[in-house]
Amino acid sequence: MSIARGFQYAGAQNILFSLWQINDLSTAQIMESFYKNYSTSQSAYTANQASKISYIKNESINNSKKSPYYWSAFVYYGDLTEVKSQNFIIYVCIGIFIVLFIVLLAMKLKRK
Repeated sequence: MSIARGFQYAGAQNILFSLWQINDLSTAQIMESFYKNYSTSQSAYTANQASKISYIKNESINNSKKSPYYWSAFVYYGDLTEVKSQNFIIYVCIGIFIVLFIVLLAMKLKRK
């Protein structure tokens, strides 16, 4: 059982998760693009799709890092319509904080 399934059982209606462990830099670039797209009133589904396309088209990324291994693991499960929330900024900040925390934790664990 994955953590995503646990969130589903707990009642989460929308989940963006990865199917496998991904490079931290690739994850950071995709998530930055995802939240940028999501903040411009896109649905989470289309924001996820747009972030993947943006990652592939980014010329600063080496072609070897454009393999589907680096971007295709991110999957959105939930409502496909646009969701407006009054607390959207708070959720975005919390999401960015969580991603940053995970990246920093991974970097710290790699040093040991």
